[in-house]
Amino acid sequence: MFRCLLSGQCKKTTFFIRRGEVVYQKSNFAASSPSTGWDGSYHGQKASPAVYPYKIRVELINGSFLNYKGVVNLLR
Repeated sequence: MFRCLLSGQCKKTTFFIRRGEVVYQKSNFAASSPSTGWDGSYHGQKASPAVYPYKIRVELINGSFLNYKGVVNLLR
């Protein structure tokens, strides 16, 4: 499970396949919530092992925003 581990509100979390197709997207949830995050599935099936780019926008408690982007290497 990949999830935010910050204090604040995740405004948008998106994971992509390399060719740009969205495999997971969620908006407006508590960053510290253990029940939210990408579980490595796509259309109800386990996603193939691969590198998945992501973008995350977080609003901190003080009202400022942080933007993160990177990749996750999904292993099975």
